[in-house]
Amino acid sequence: MSDDQSPVEHFKQATSATLRAIAERDDIEVTFSNEPLGVTGTRARVPFPSRDLPAEDVAMVRGESDAVALKLRYHDPEIHARKMPGGDVAPVLFEALEQARVEAIGARRMVGVGENLASALEQQYRRQGLHRVTERTEATLPEVVRLMARERLTGKPPPPAARQIYEQWASWLKGKVGRDLARLEECVDDQSAYGEAVRQLISDLDIDLGADSSADQQDGSEDTDDEAEAEGTEEGGDATGETGDAMTEMLAGEGGDDDLGEMSPEDELGDMMPMSGSEEPGDPGTPWHSPHDLSNVPRKPFYSAYTDLYDEVVPAETLCDPEELARLRQLLDQQLVHLQGL
Repeated sequence: MSDDQSPVEHFKQATSATLRAIAERDDIEVTFSNEPLGVTGTRARVPFPSRDLPAEDVAMVRGESDAVALKLRYHDPEIHARKMPGGDVAPVLFEALEQARVEAIGARRMVGVGENLASALEQQYRRQGLHRVTERTEATLPEVVRLMARERLTGKPPPPAARQIYEQWASWLKGKVGRDLARLEECVDDQSAYGEAVRQLISDLDIDLGADSSADQQDGSEDTDDEAEAEGTEEGGDATGETGDAMTEMLAGEGGDDDLGEMSPEDELGDMMPMSGSEEPGDPGTPWHSPHDLSNVPRKPFYSAYTDLYDEVVPAETLCDPEELARLRQLLDQQLVHLQGL
């Protein structure tokens, strides 16, 4: 490490080395950017630190880097894909609880990692504006369930920025999924069993699991389809050939084979319809339009404003205040969690 490097470069190198060490992966290439946090192949993306390295930025980058490293080490993508539920809300919950699992394993084994993760969560929730949310909404449910699982698995209370939304949901959720959270603690080191427990938790919340996305069942259905197709080919192969020959003869009719493929629009519509040209059949130029042409593309503009004298113009900021924008942004981010890998 050169002495003439900037503090930011020293920090980036130390963070990259720590990520590889925690993940136990020497092949990981760490990139610092403003892209969504995650891993693509052997490329890990973490936030770019500010040039002056403020304490909150350092804590956030370290925590999110540790979160990526723990997922690389303790997460099996194939098991995750087999257990992943369908629907709209269920996948978001499933992703959040799997992240809670890998982070809990790391926090249990490394105290410093647990502190980094807590700092990163605090900064993340403040960026999302969760500390300003005053109502219980569906958008905050996945994060609250994640925090409840985190508390059960590590004993850590929710970060200050999320304490208010946690209290809004906690009493209701504990009555619904208290037993499920205990089950998560029992199988935290077994991703497959943990995935089943998470699916049960989602079901107990009366959230639709969608179509079963189990890879095992998909493979089984594909094999069944292949066998059925093979049997159909063996049993009906000759009949299909005979039917095809008969159909060809029927289409040929009395006109013989030469008439096939030469049917004009007149045979179906009763009137000769030139394929191109102008108003006169056979005349090249603009396409000819039948009187019965039902195209919905207008030949000329069919509407223009008569007057805008009485129109009311409302600035966007009067329709949506900053707090509502923050809530909507948080809702959007949560709905896109399962797509970050793309």
